[in-house]
Amino acid sequence: MKKQQLPNKVKELRKEHNLSQGDLASQVGTTRQTISNIESGNYVANFSIIKRIADFFQKKIDELFNL
Repeated sequence: MKKQQLPNKVKELRKEHNLSQGDLASQVGTTRQTISNIESGNYVANFSIIKRIADFFQKKIDELFNL
């Protein structure tokens, strides 16, 4: 699994839904800074955050990693 797949997918989905990082953060119960760090690859999100992002976008977790 490539390290950058999650950051790219989160950013892609967020932009497809016309959401700011703050908007997405509010929807999944985290901070804008956390979303920014996930998208930049500076933060390895824990399972809980990944699950909430997947649920929000109605995706399976493996889709966020392009598996």
